[in-house]
Amino acid sequence: MRALRRFHKQRMRKRAERFLKINTAQTPDFNLFLRIVKSSDNLAICSCWRCGNPRRWWKGKDKITIQEKRLCAMKGRPEQQ
Repeated sequence: MRALRRFHKQRMRKRAERFLKINTAQTPDFNLFLRIVKSSDNLAICSCWRCGNPRRWWKGKDKITIQEKRLCAMKGRPEQQ
C-alpha cells in the first residue's frame, strides 16, 4: 500500500509539473518545486464558471451535466430542470 501511495503521489506531481510549466511558460519561477508540491494534492486550481461545477454557475437546462443528459436520453425522459 505504501508503494502505491508513493506511486500516485509521484504521478500527480508529474502531472502538476506539466500543467504548471505550460501555464507559466512566460514567467520563469524559481519556486516551481514548491508550487508543484502544493498543487499536486489538488489540481483543480480554479473554480471559475468555465472550470467549476455546472450546477453552481449555470441556470435551467444547462445545469444538467452531459452524463445526466445522456442518461435521460437513454431512458426516454425529457431533460429535467
